[in-house]
Amino acid sequence: MCFCILTTQIPPYPATIFHREKERERGKGMPPLPVTISRTTVLLLILCLISSSNADPTYISHVCPNTTTYTPNSTYQTNLNLLLSSLSSSATASDGFYNITTGKTPNIVYGLFLCQGNVTNDVCRDCVQTASKDILLRCPNEKVATTWYDECMLRYSNQSIFSVVQQLPGIYMWKSHNISNQSRFNQVLADTMDDLATRASSSNQTITKFAVGEANFTTSQKVYSLAQCTPDLSGSDCNRCLQGAIEALPSCCGGKQGGRVILPSCNLRYEMYPFYRIEAVPLVPSPSPSPLSPPPPSNRTSTTGDETGAPGPSPSPPPPLPPPPRNRTITPGTYRSNSTYAYRDIFLSRPCHGS
Repeated sequence: MCFCILTTQIPPYPATIFHREKERERGKGMPPLPVTISRTTVLLLILCLISSSNADPTYISHVCPNTTTYTPNSTYQTNLNLLLSSLSSSATASDGFYNITTGKTPNIVYGLFLCQGNVTNDVCRDCVQTASKDILLRCPNEKVATTWYDECMLRYSNQSIFSVVQQLPGIYMWKSHNISNQSRFNQVLADTMDDLATRASSSNQTITKFAVGEANFTTSQKVYSLAQCTPDLSGSDCNRCLQGAIEALPSCCGGKQGGRVILPSCNLRYEMYPFYRIEAVPLVPSPSPSPLSPPPPSNRTSTTGDETGAPGPSPSPPPPLPPPPRNRTITPGTYRSNSTYAYRDIFLSRPCHGS
């Protein structure tokens, strides 16, 4: 990361900065010691600042059901390109969510994007623009596709996806590091997530349907959590989606220092470090759970797990699948991992609109 303080103009000559040292015993000051900063150095600082502020969105995963495809250069492709262009251009002034329909039956396309509730407009715009381009490369000729990034989600379909709870397909993500005192941690996490689900789906959150919270785990550790729904859902549907995601946490991420359940209509996340911009969101601490015995000091784990840079254990095996919706079959996707998370995609055997 680079930090620099820049003036409005770069001087045509080296800028001289004077440093004064302590006065001598007789009160006389040392002569100034000039330190020069060349124009090249200033330009490098500018480039460093620009590159650090324009980081690429962090790709997570994508889903292409591969059940229906369109013909290249068809009317559906034209409508899809118009839709993606509209989503991309609307990302800055959309409060983080936007949906649109292009074309007419049988070539109608429904699309939307959802940015994380407290990212800046610029981050939201960059993510949606990236997703709009990449999804065509990841899901060529597909009529239905979803892609997720840390900063946003983008979806399109040939069926209506507006104001409809869709809980699959989705993604489980969990940290490799285990947490100490799992009984207390599970209670803290459950209480926090229930509170976030209530606040995100409440009537005063209709614009964003987004909530964050933090709760004390030990005297020196906190759990930071986030919950979010697509704002087109009703309060009851948002709460239903989040409760389904919360129910998946034990099988997905039980006993882990971090975990995420990412679904088309909602998502939640918890970590042992603040991963969201606290200053941008009215933060209400989650209710404290009933006290339990503190964890033994010898079993304490690092607060930030992988973020400390310490080597961790091998990724844990994939968790069991959640129970499928009625008359549906859930199929596990590819299990994979990196230095921070293990992943598994969860699919239905057929489209699950209204599940």
